[in-house]
Amino acid sequence: KMGVYDLGMVCALASGSLFLIAATLFGLPVSTTHTIVGAVLGMTIVATHVLCIKWLWPGLMKIVASWFISPVLAGVLSVLLHMLIKKTVLDTLTPLRRAYIALPILTGSTVLVLTMLILYQQSQLPLWETAAISFGVGAGVWGLVHFGALGRVKRRIEESTIEMNSLKYENIDDALKNSKDGDGVLEEEEEKLAEEENGSGAAKENE
Repeated sequence: KMGVYDLGMVCALASGSLFLIAATLFGLPVSTTHTIVGAVLGMTIVATHVLCIKWLWPGLMKIVASWFISPVLAGVLSVLLHMLIKKTVLDTLTPLRRAYIALPILTGSTVLVLTMLILYQQSQLPLWETAAISFGVGAGVWGLVHFGALGRVKRRIEESTIEMNSLKYENIDDALKNSKDGDGVLEEEEEKLAEEENGSGAAKENE
């Protein structure tokens, strides 16, 4: 026989799902986390008593606090990460080559952090085992991206670059001839910019 807790959780999931479907149909910006917390809260009050809920810390207040702290922390980390990528990749003389290096690192790091969070919250493993498994998974993803997916990404970029460059020429053969040894037009332009930058720096030193 289904107990009160089981029935209450089924009702919470059902009501939360119906609310999210309705919100999606009307295009309302709602949160799944907020919805399920409210559904469980209402179910608890109806099935038991209002005093059965831990309203203060570390109960409901902790959950509500995370709704305000998480966006702020995420925003700060996003700004710092953007500044790092902008300085080390985008604002360099060879941003395409730097992007090829950064792509596996960023992908592996993201999977590493997600794996560590999941294991830390859902498993009973010691912290060092959690860290070791997470670093292993992150390194594995880095290897897959670096030795597997990166080559395909490079080809797609070169193909799209040649296709865009072909608009400046009469046919695709002229565009292909314009790229050196299949390195791609973008990398060729980066080399020219680097040479011009070095030349201007040398001229200033001679003055």
